[in-house]
Amino acid sequence: MPIVTKDNTKYLQFGYGDIFVGEAKDSETGMTYGVAFVLSEPRDIGAEWNEVKGLTLDQLDTHVIMQFDKIESLDVVIETLQNIRKTMQMQDNAY
Repeated sequence: MPIVTKDNTKYLQFGYGDIFVGEAKDSETGMTYGVAFVLSEPRDIGAEWNEVKGLTLDQLDTHVIMQFDKIESLDVVIETLQNIRKTMQMQDNAY
């Protein structure tokens, strides 16, 4: 599904294998600072995307970058996603 902006909000709809999720790295230092979400051709969910090796985010269809200046901030996002996962699994229409 596409990544769309609606009412000034960016929507990333996962579950179709067309959003690559990968490390965001500083091009000068090589240091990882976050995660990038890149629109791609559909593929199996979780499949390796070797076509991006050696490319910069500017060369890709990068739509969202989450930058973490503190690991604690990353921990909060991970914890929230884990809680959402548990909730989705417990719902009647389990995903």
